[in-house]
Amino acid sequence: MTKAFIITEGESDHKILKALLPAPISENVEFVAGTWRSSAISIARSILVAKYIPVALVLDTDTTDPSAIREDRDYLRMSLAEASSGTRFGVFQAVPEIEIIFFEDWDFVGQQIGKPKQAFTHFELEYARLQPKKFLFSQLEDIPYPQALTKLLALMDTKTIERIRQNPLVRDLNNFLLSVIEKSPGRSGPVGQSAVALHTVVA
Repeated sequence: MTKAFIITEGESDHKILKALLPAPISENVEFVAGTWRSSAISIARSILVAKYIPVALVLDTDTTDPSAIREDRDYLRMSLAEASSGTRFGVFQAVPEIEIIFFEDWDFVGQQIGKPKQAFTHFELEYARLQPKKFLFSQLEDIPYPQALTKLLALMDTKTIERIRQNPLVRDLNNFLLSVIEKSPGRSGPVGQSAVALHTVVA
């Protein structure tokens, strides 16, 4: 039985999270990828309205500006709250992109790139902070993004996975899902209590 849904704005985000969440959680949740940001929000709202099952919405902020991030968080909170009817949901913002979580383990990133963190210039490190996806995959030879991501995820060992799980986004998502899975009533219908979890991870 699906006890929660994780909604992302693309298949790549879905693959990253699925590789990082512990099996007891992944086995109890269903991943749904939107084709773009607005479709992910629409899917999350539809699930809350029709299924009364908790939802975790994971979106990139595409910015590091604090005021823009807060404004977006408030909008997402309001949008899902209107549809929730008391069903729990969580909004999780990756700042600026979900690929930033790989840099939780620079040793791993450095091994794949073939260059340690200290060998990069200040400008390059700032580029990694602001454009983590472009930075990371521009360094991984000339492999197309989907294949490069699959390869990167396959190379993560237990140590790297544990380090990345310490990232606030992954940690908070894990905790939210664990809480809704443990409290799942095992039936459909409103749970009768509103609980909105809002988390932001800053690069």
